[in-house]
Amino acid sequence: MKKKVAFVLLTVMLTGVVTACGGNTDTDRTSDEVQTQVQEEQGMVHLGSAEEVAAFIDEMYTTIPTDMVPMSLATMELDLQDIDTVSYHTGLTDLSQIEGITISEPMMSSVAYSVVYIRTKEGADTEQIRQTLMDKVNPAKWLCVTAEKQIAGRFGDDIFFVMAATDTANLVYEEAVKVAEARTMKVEEALEKTNPM
Repeated sequence: MKKKVAFVLLTVMLTGVVTACGGNTDTDRTSDEVQTQVQEEQGMVHLGSAEEVAAFIDEMYTTIPTDMVPMSLATMELDLQDIDTVSYHTGLTDLSQIEGITISEPMMSSVAYSVVYIRTKEGADTEQIRQTLMDKVNPAKWLCVTAEKQIAGRFGDDIFFVMAATDTANLVYEEAVKVAEARTMKVEEALEKTNPM
């Protein structure tokens, strides 16, 4: 009888130890903790607002020599209701999968330079939007000048695009990648295109 009681007690103790050691299951964690783990594993997939995009672009410019980009750059969010302006800057006309578009361009300049940051909606076909941007944007939208090179990358589910002179486009894109990676955004291979001058 004593052996049976001892065996039962031993079994109960071992069960308690196993349960205590195996405690931290998904059901024990809050939704914020689970979401944080998913973000750490998958990386950030989306900048949440135009303000975050503006901060992203400002940070990108801090490491770029001033002589590599035009003076008097302005960063602004486009009004998605103004389809003519959106199309002028991006070539896009179907905005149903887009949450926001921010551009960075010189206020007054004859230099071919444009940065476009697109925040897409959840479940959007980001690759199709990126390809349409590359195909439809007008690299000669300025008077008398044409952007020599276009680069479009995917940072998580967002799209980063630059068109400018080749050296400038390459440098701006490289710095944007660093800023994206610092935010744990997954960077996909870029699409590149050189335009006839």
